[in-house]
Amino acid sequence: MGFIKADRSQLNILGYSVSDFASRDKKIRFIVDIVSRLELSSLYARYSDQGGDSYAPDMMLTLWFYAYSQG
Repeated sequence: MGFIKADRSQLNILGYSVSDFASRDKKIRFIVDIVSRLELSSLYARYSDQGGDSYAPDMMLTLWFYAYSQG
């Protein structure tokens, strides 16, 4: 089983990348930086190898922290 990784440089159908929007919001950059510094090896180890691919825990934590910060 693998993880679905976030490729922040990938262009979507409209020709924009996530960094085009995230560069305007310093809060997003701050959260991505914080999550990248976390030790997540124990979280990765808890995932089962059964079933389909899951979203990467670091990507999900970043989304969760940002959503929480937005209320």
